Amino acid sequence: MPGNLKPNKKSEHLYAVIRYEIDAGNDTPIDLRITVKKVVVDPNFAAREVKRLNDLNREKGSYYFYQITRFEDAFVEVESIPPSQRPAEKSQT
Repeated sequence: MPGNLKPNKKSEHLYAVIRYEIDAGNDTPIDLRITVKKVVVDPNFAAREVKRLNDLNREKGSYYFYQITRFEDAFVEVESIPPSQRPAEKSQT
């Protein structure tokens, strides 16, 4: 996968290292079977980390892979909390 993708003008490529629990029972929800372990900027590092984790955890019922994703530096609007909804302040006496 490294090197196959062209940079995106709007957002930076990142690589999510993901763990899939292959030995989870069928009744285990999918969101408990899949975990994003880390996100890195270098696809070669992601590939090496996946190999390392798969070698290390081969007998533990986990399978690691990486997936490209994008970082979006989106504007976050901060809204103030109305005084009536603010938690009570503790006095410092």
